[in-house]
Amino acid sequence: MRTFGAGSALLLAAALAAGTLTSCDGSSLGPGPARPDAGPLYAVTGRLVDTLSGAPVVQAAVTVGDTSVLSDSGGAFTVRVPRSLIRVLVLHPEYEPASFKQQVSEDLRIRRQMRPYAPTVVACDWRNDTLVARVVDLESRKLVVRRDSSIVAIGPRDAPPIRADHWRWIVEDIFTWRVEIPMAGEVGAPSHWRIFDAAGHTRVQTCHPQPF
Repeated sequence: MRTFGAGSALLLAAALAAGTLTSCDGSSLGPGPARPDAGPLYAVTGRLVDTLSGAPVVQAAVTVGDTSVLSDSGGAFTVRVPRSLIRVLVLHPEYEPASFKQQVSEDLRIRRQMRPYAPTVVACDWRNDTLVARVVDLESRKLVVRRDSSIVAIGPRDAPPIRADHWRWIVEDIFTWRVEIPMAGEVGAPSHWRIFDAAGHTRVQTCHPQPF
C-alpha cells in the first residue's frame, strides 16, 4: 500500500481547493468545463519566507490558478499560467494560510512572507552573565507556555535544559516577551530553544548571540 507524506497531503488539498485534479496521464479526475486556448503562458516564480526568521518555508502547497506545486528547499516555486487575474493560495501546517490575487500579463516574481503559528526567538544576546532573548508569538504573547514544557539549553545541545518557569518574563507588547535568564551558563555561548504555545505549536531553534 502506498502512503503519502504531509507535503503530498497538502498538495492534494490545494488541488481540491482549486477544483482541478488530474491523473498521471493528464486526464481529468473531476468535472470541469473545457478551456479555450488562453494564449501564451507566463512564469510566476515565487519565494516563501518566514515573517519572523526570514528562513525559507519548505514544502508549502501553492495553488496558482488551477495549478498546484510544492515549494522547494529554498522556499521557491514556479508555475506557468495564461494572462489573467489569478488567485494564489498557500497552505502549510506550521503557518497561517495565505491567499491573494495577482494580475498576470508577463513573467512575474513574487516574495511572500508567511506568519508562523509557533513562538519564535527573534534575537538573543548576553548582558554580563545574563542571557537575554526576545520571543514573539504572532497569535498573541499570552499563548506562550511559560512553564516546564518550554526549555532552553546553553552551549552544547545536550546541555541540561533550563525550564521556562525559571526564566524571567517581561512584557514588551501584545506579541512579544523579553526573556532574561541569569547565570544561565557559559557567557557568549549559543542557546538552543524549544518554546510551545497553548495550542501545541513549537519550534526548535538555535540562537547565536547578537546585540539587539
